[in-house]
Amino acid sequence: MFLNHGQAFAQFAPADAAAKPPVLSLPKRQEVNAFKAGTMLETPSGWQTVETLNAGDRVYTLDGGFAELIRIRQHRVAAGSARAIHVPAGSLNNCSDLVLTAGQHVALVEPECETLFQAPCVLAPASALCGFRGITSVVGFSDIEATELTFANEEIVYAQTGALIHVPSGVTDPFFRTLRYGETRALLSMLNRGHCGLDPLGFAPALAA
Repeated sequence: MFLNHGQAFAQFAPADAAAKPPVLSLPKRQEVNAFKAGTMLETPSGWQTVETLNAGDRVYTLDGGFAELIRIRQHRVAAGSARAIHVPAGSLNNCSDLVLTAGQHVALVEPECETLFQAPCVLAPASALCGFRGITSVVGFSDIEATELTFANEEIVYAQTGALIHVPSGVTDPFFRTLRYGETRALLSMLNRGHCGLDPLGFAPALAA
């Protein structure tokens, strides 16, 4: 059967544009630099979850001493608006699974850092680690509870035994070299014997070295 297309819809009125359902906007992306609730940090009295710490408590740092916290700030990030980075046990010398927020930086202390960047320690953005030793990016369906720590100076703290996480001072630029996306991927590939899994979020040329 063939329709007379010239008259096929003559009896139909156009849809009312005003009746269209409203367009739902996605949550504004927030890349917070804070420790997700449940992250374990070392204190003089043992390992404690970050959300139980208070100003005045001391946390073990890379330089071998306990540094005093001068301020604690709690964050609640709306579901879907922040990206988290899941780090399986052992990927960054962590004894158990660890979740980072995408705004955090991981300190890497490896001979390859000296080879590539002439620095014994560099800071790698957590958001660039995806694909390395099983590290993946996740977006949660519930709010993220996170704790922002502040010391008198920038510090690098131990999380989940062996992962080294940078805590900025919030006043001065980092003392350690902060890598860009491309520099981070090159270092991770060298650390993993020339191979680094694909970043599921794709390569970002604007952030590359």
